[in-house]
Amino acid sequence: LLLRQGVGTRCCHGDGNSSRCILRILHSQGDFHIGWREAHYASGMGVGMAFVADVSHGVAPGASAGAGRAAREQSHCFSIAVKPSTVLVFEAEDEETAVALVACIKKLALEVKRKREKSQAPATLAQAMSQLDMVLHETVLKEEELLQFRIFLSRQEGAVVLSQLLQRAQRRRVRNAADCWIRHVRERNRDRQDSDKRRWRLHALCNADRDLQAWYHAVFTNEVYRLRGPFWFREAVLVQYRLQYDPVDSHLTPLEEAALANVLCTPDTTYGDVAGHMFVAQSLLDEEGYKLFQMLASQGSTITKHPRTGRPAKKPFRLSFVEGSIYLTWKGRFGNQGVALEEVQSLSTGLETDVLRRTGKQRKSDMYLSLVTPERSLDLHFDSADERQQWQGLLETLVRKEQNRLDLPALGADGVDEGTFTEENERRLARFLLRKVEDPNAPTTTTTTQDHQVPYTVG
Repeated sequence: LLLRQGVGTRCCHGDGNSSRCILRILHSQGDFHIGWREAHYASGMGVGMAFVADVSHGVAPGASAGAGRAAREQSHCFSIAVKPSTVLVFEAEDEETAVALVACIKKLALEVKRKREKSQAPATLAQAMSQLDMVLHETVLKEEELLQFRIFLSRQEGAVVLSQLLQRAQRRRVRNAADCWIRHVRERNRDRQDSDKRRWRLHALCNADRDLQAWYHAVFTNEVYRLRGPFWFREAVLVQYRLQYDPVDSHLTPLEEAALANVLCTPDTTYGDVAGHMFVAQSLLDEEGYKLFQMLASQGSTITKHPRTGRPAKKPFRLSFVEGSIYLTWKGRFGNQGVALEEVQSLSTGLETDVLRRTGKQRKSDMYLSLVTPERSLDLHFDSADERQQWQGLLETLVRKEQNRLDLPALGADGVDEGTFTEENERRLARFLLRKVEDPNAPTTTTTTQDHQVPYTVG
């Protein structure tokens, strides 16, 4: 059976693993070898029987500890000790097969040993053949060692990949469980949250005419109410307003500090300055324009700038807040440089400026945008006409805002007229905004809070 097709076994490795193999007796050139790998079957070369020192049932004492751990049943194992000091451990299907294999291999090894002792080959030839057999034997043992190491690495890599997959699946399950819990808590607390929001807003409305911070809270309730803890219920603390129209103190909450951390501004810029610009820009721009505004305020964008002297170069551009005004700034050779948007006289496209007529290309004329000021022009080159058009719309709106040239809607007797944004118009617009944040169809009445009449919505 060993000569014809072999016997199915498992080879126990020194690293604690094992691999399936077929143990065979190979007969080549009048000699017998033990083979258990495909390479042995193809070449007809394995461990020569002449190098088998001992065959024993069980795990021999000279075997590595890992080979003993790799065996499933110690009674099914048998060991083949080969010269000079290697012990191969195999595991058969059952104990009876292991005992039979031990007896067969041991008997065959003794027969080969007797045959070699009786051979009458010349001493020189016998010595040469012995040296050649030793080289082949050491090569087989080295190949087996390398093969076992390769099997170990492949299984180790598979274990790492499997571990990563399991960790990813575990994180996904935890994230789904957290999202489910958040949705459940939010739904359970939605009614109480809405009621608390109405109470907080009504408190701000009752003090809006006498306190600047209260007016801010009343107008921008949706943006500033309960910035922390968005889904679990906790009653919002009613602010103790100071009942004055002085600027709100410059103490920043952690959320406000995080908002200012990504904005390029002068040291004396407050969160109120940045928030004011943000809210006005959000009301003036469409969704895409406001996304571009946010990106330029927090991250910036790389655009090609055509200088008055030298070659065009890509520069990182940002919207910066300098002493209450918006600047378009870029990283120049000597630090940050910029142009105040309130000083921009016009925005032009194409090759309209002296700089672009010198360095621009006619076939790309729809990708140029120039900001013209009394002292100079800022000439930009975009990657596409669509990007240039988006920037142009944003900058035109911000320039009109900075120059107080916004077209105010005709609000009627209770609002402001179109025209210059005077102090009287500011007060009238503030009163109009306070009324517009309420439901315009709801009945209104007047209540007296601390001898002061304040309009509010019933219910």
